[in-house]
Amino acid sequence: MSCSRRDVCGLILSSGSLLVLSAACGGSKSLSGPTTFPPTEAGTLRLPLADYPALLEPGGWVRGIPPDRMAPVIVIHLGGSEYVVLAAACTHFGCGVIYEAGSSCLECPCHGSEFALDGGVLRGPAELPLAQYVVAVEADAVAIAIG
Repeated sequence: MSCSRRDVCGLILSSGSLLVLSAACGGSKSLSGPTTFPPTEAGTLRLPLADYPALLEPGGWVRGIPPDRMAPVIVIHLGGSEYVVLAAACTHFGCGVIYEAGSSCLECPCHGSEFALDGGVLRGPAELPLAQYVVAVEADAVAIAIG
């Protein structure tokens, strides 16, 4: 099998584009806290607050993926005992959404979609909401039912 110069150039350009997209869509600057969560147990993700100190402060958040799951989630401490947990991948292109303390929305750094804290779309190009998960606050942890 032979490759033409055009094939090789196309492969190089495609690879470079993927590298740029991956850096723009979820680089370390947009992450807060660890990126790997503990495994789920019986469909529940349990995040000990001692291991995720960002969740102790109102406005604190973490985004990660349990090793036995494919999709990331974002956990946000709204204040008091109120937490919200949403799917962390933008429904437009799959980039990781971010949250800024005190904000009333999550933002996709790739194309500017914005989502309400209930997952609803505030601004496109995304058209579908982020999935919301049931969360229970325990004495020393946040427990998330992710099925």
